[in-house]
Amino acid sequence: MMRNFYDIHTHHDSPYWSLRNITFPKESEDIIQENKWYSAGLHPWFLDPETSLYYLEKLHKITINQSIIAIGETGLDRKISVDIAFQKEIFYKHIELSEELKKPLIIHCVKAYSDILEIHKFYKPKQNWVIHGFQGNIEIALALQKKGFFLSFGENLLKSTKLQQILFEIDKNLILFETDVSSVSVEVIYQKATKVLNLDIEYIQKLIKKNLCNIFQQICLF
Repeated sequence: MMRNFYDIHTHHDSPYWSLRNITFPKESEDIIQENKWYSAGLHPWFLDPETSLYYLEKLHKITINQSIIAIGETGLDRKISVDIAFQKEIFYKHIELSEELKKPLIIHCVKAYSDILEIHKFYKPKQNWVIHGFQGNIEIALALQKKGFFLSFGENLLKSTKLQQILFEIDKNLILFETDVSSVSVEVIYQKATKVLNLDIEYIQKLIKKNLCNIFQQICLF
């Protein structure tokens, strides 16, 4: 049953199906292995006006690799010192690359959900957008799902009653699970979801598989 757990966003190697993130400039395409799947992008935490344009060019070159099936993580974070205008400039480049290559976008968002919704409205993207590690409130969750965003829940689901209630209330056809940088197994997150949703593990596994296939419409990998 190992293969039936799906981790949409992780920074680690995993025994399960996973989308391993390559974070420029901390990592490079050298970590790519055969028969595994990756996303690649410039994380807002590590943006630098002196180097980010170089890494964007590099990103554009490597993301044609068929093992890289999503763009990101990229996004906006209003809790860091990096200028938000510069963050947006880099985010726009990721959106354009996502649309050009027809690969979904994995988004890091901290206290910038209104910005993300506004940008989505402007670009009207055809590719799916995934908010990884969602930690907003129910109003934000519903607003994002109304626009077709997928929301991915990670380790915080284990301890946050707010997130558990949100998971219970929102559209289950737009949910995913992840580990991000956590050492917690994605299987543990699935087990918590079974308790929150009062559903058996096999049902949730099939649900997440279906949701992933809807994101990777032309490359249903399973």
